Amino acid sequence: MTEVFKTIEQHPAYLVSNLGRVASAIGKKILKHSITGDGYPCISLSHKGKTWTRTVHRLVAKAFIENPDDKAEVNHRDGVKTNNSVDNLEWLTHDENMEHATRSGLIACGENGGGARLTESQAQDILDNYDSWGISRRDAGRRFGVHHATIDKILWRNTWKHLTQSKRTA
Repeated sequence: MTEVFKTIEQHPAYLVSNLGRVASAIGKKILKHSITGDGYPCISLSHKGKTWTRTVHRLVAKAFIENPDDKAEVNHRDGVKTNNSVDNLEWLTHDENMEHATRSGLIACGENGGGARLTESQAQDILDNYDSWGISRRDAGRRFGVHHATIDKILWRNTWKHLTQSKRTA
């Protein structure tokens, strides 16, 4: 892919490329980026003594990708936060971005999640069979050694969303 630079709209003294590089408009010197605490390359842009820090993937997306639905987040299709090529980026809603992260294994879910108190098999059992047990949610919680709110969250689909209901109707 041929590298193309565009002016950064809110910071016209700088350019961003479709390959994820940032340069000064004067002299076209490529700037070094740093990495945010959560792993995203970012760049410091200055004008008249004021400095702004911007993530590179958002600069690339704003310059090169149309966003007719005004989606708020930029997703890395391959899950690699340092791959800021325009071909690897897309605008998504927060829910779409979280779904992609879960599907791609970037966010641990189910029993791989840090706070999981149940196994996937146990959560599936609750989801499929709770209605037939004829017991309260509090008793179901006792049966599995968890608070009844954990049972509620499974049944209301606040947690374990990746499981499919095989017998129970929503």
